[in-house]
Amino acid sequence: MDYIRFTEMTDGEQTILVEVIGIFTAPSFVVLEQRLLEIDLLTQGSFSPTGMRKYYSVEDEEKYGVMGIRIRVVSLVSTEV
Repeated sequence: MDYIRFTEMTDGEQTILVEVIGIFTAPSFVVLEQRLLEIDLLTQGSFSPTGMRKYYSVEDEEKYGVMGIRIRVVSLVSTEV
């Protein structure tokens, strides 16, 4: 099993531990969306391939392809004192 720990970047006071339960690769966000719709992991209109432009350039998408990671929350952790 693989896990990812996300930490809130502004103050680092909250983290979430997730288990990776699926990895999906595709040549583009449009293709990824189509594949996830076909296997009922997305509903129509719940994902915007063009919205990903704030994270990925067209050039990077064409050069590297894209990846979607399916996760399951294992635990929420607050480090507040």
